[in-house]
Amino acid sequence: MEIRIRVYHICITGTCLVLAGLFLNACEPESERITCSQDSAFAPAASIKPGFSVAGHRISPAHPSAPTHPHHQPESRCLFQVLNAQGVPVDYYMTVESVACQESLCAIDKVRMHWDALGHYRGYDLPAGVELTKRDHVPFSKADYAKLEAILNDRQSLLRDSDMGVLTTSIESGPIAGITGATVIANKKAIVAGAAYTSYHLWHWANGSMTGIIRDLTEQQCNTATLRHFLAGNNRHYHLFALDHLRTQSVHSPEMIQAAAKLLDNNDNRATDKALDYLQQATDRPQFYNILTDAFIATNSKKRIHLLKFLTTQEDIPTEVYDKLTGSIPTMSEYYEAHLLLNLLERDSYTTNEILRKVAALLDNNNFFVARRAYWYLQRQQTNPTIKTKIQQFAQKNQNRLLN
Repeated sequence: MEIRIRVYHICITGTCLVLAGLFLNACEPESERITCSQDSAFAPAASIKPGFSVAGHRISPAHPSAPTHPHHQPESRCLFQVLNAQGVPVDYYMTVESVACQESLCAIDKVRMHWDALGHYRGYDLPAGVELTKRDHVPFSKADYAKLEAILNDRQSLLRDSDMGVLTTSIESGPIAGITGATVIANKKAIVAGAAYTSYHLWHWANGSMTGIIRDLTEQQCNTATLRHFLAGNNRHYHLFALDHLRTQSVHSPEMIQAAAKLLDNNDNRATDKALDYLQQATDRPQFYNILTDAFIATNSKKRIHLLKFLTTQEDIPTEVYDKLTGSIPTMSEYYEAHLLLNLLERDSYTTNEILRKVAALLDNNNFFVARRAYWYLQRQQTNPTIKTKIQQFAQKNQNRLLN
């Protein structure tokens, strides 16, 4: 299998930019650039499959364990980007140290960290035969590895805003006591017992500055293939990223409009809202409302409620939209769904004989609150004799349960 390495340079603290693989305003002279090469301590990353390629990016990421004196520059590192056969980023990885301390006091091992295309931590690898260790060089147990993985996956961890000097407490004087005391943690859930430095150090690699660096790389190289991949998957973060990109870059192709329309029937309401914003920008009013009503009819009650809430923010809704929306009335069983739709009809003073007939059918709904809401609506309308009779019968049957 051929692995293709392309080298890019990104200066996080300097004045250079990367765009579509072009090096602009170089951070260092051409002769001083260091080529990215794979770390021979590790086996090839599992994410690299036949037909995939790897791009190397030289970066200078910040990390809270680094020296803090004014003239210190972040260390230059190689970040590798795995691209599938369509050129879509599917993995990023970089070799880091397991801990930041003097080698005489800590066992410093290499760890290969992995992130997804938006910089969210995915996991880590160790070289063959290498084990992470705790205080006094005690190897991690299976439970320790499981706890470390849980810590690294907690993006809201207390480690985010903690300083090692505050997080750790020395219980004796002297260098060895300092390391011992470093594992006495106020909140034990935040660290692996006996491995405070490792927990802190790796958490900030997993969830710190790398997230923004990786997201920027993906954004700079974003193309139709990437957007298609992101929108078609089940990753909510990819959905939000792609929808933001479509809207900010005003990408209005039929393919992207169709892909965004599918997200209206999505469990994540935030993605639905972003899809609505984009579709309003990318389509004219008739097409937009056709997409919305088709999604409304096809989806479940919970999502219909969300779409109805959106419609309450819109003015001058075409009457044909109401004609389509009311097609769902016979199947309504949730009070709030019926309430929102009837509110919209009342707000815009729109009804037809067909709508009145459908609402009258709700008087027989098994959910009394739905039936009562239909009753209140019908009381205010001009109805035919048949519907008037149904209204009167409902009132007589439920006279002790109706509130005016």
